[in-house]
Amino acid sequence: SKNERGGVILSIIIALVVVVIYQAMSMICLIFGKQGIINPIIAGTGPTIAFIFFSWYTVAKGKL
Repeated sequence: SKNERGGVILSIIIALVVVVIYQAMSMICLIFGKQGIINPIIAGTGPTIAFIFFSWYTVAKGKL
């Protein structure tokens, strides 16, 4: 959280948006994996690995 006024609320909103995007990505990959469009292993681990790299990049650059 930031020390600025309203920083806590902004952090909560960003966290909620990230969770919603992660859930949507997981559901899309689940559907594609069950239909055989993408490999089931990639469908299961893809969203988690993508968000690990996104988090690492965000922390390393200090953007959030």
